[in-house]
Amino acid sequence: MGERKLIIFDYDGTVVLSFDVFKESLRELFRKFRLEHAFEESDLEYMAKKTPKIWLPKMLSKIPSNRKPNPETVLETFREIYSKIHLNLIKAVPNIHYVLRRLKGKGYTLVLTTGRVLVSDFVPIELKHLKLDNLFDLVYIPKSPDKLKTVKEIVEKLNPENAAIVGDSVDDIEAGKAFSLKTIAVLYGFTSKEELLKHKPDYVINKIDELLAIV
Repeated sequence: MGERKLIIFDYDGTVVLSFDVFKESLRELFRKFRLEHAFEESDLEYMAKKTPKIWLPKMLSKIPSNRKPNPETVLETFREIYSKIHLNLIKAVPNIHYVLRRLKGKGYTLVLTTGRVLVSDFVPIELKHLKLDNLFDLVYIPKSPDKLKTVKEIVEKLNPENAAIVGDSVDDIEAGKAFSLKTIAVLYGFTSKEELLKHKPDYVINKIDELLAIV
């Protein structure tokens, strides 16, 4: 038998380009709660790159106490908006289909995971829509955004001899390092180059094609 080789891919900002989905979902959310003029465009773009843990308190702080909604109501409204627009706006990263097929040809087990728990149940629908559903050996949808816990569970399940993680967030790099995975940061996702470099990934790539020269 050959060496057990594994690559874990983050989803948003690594395999798919979903920034526009989150930005427009937030824009519509703010409109529904009469906050369309409460934030600058730059604020909207910042929040679209963050989890609800960041944007929800900012949003609620703008709503008068006499009409402040329950946080769960806000999150459910966001999900409803997201569900209506996501397939129109989400895109596959250029050349990702080719890269994944090449990696499978090299004998890698390919695993996809995500930290976006609020709308994670839409991931299989999006993968099918983008014709990516048959290119991963495992799509691992965690119940927690804790990437460290997720990577631990994947590594323990598959027990690879050679493993890497590819992602666009600090959490991806830190989780990879915690389990001695090769860490590959992509620079076209949600996190700035400066922030990623602070955490010293083993490699940084500008395009997903560059992955083929590394693994």
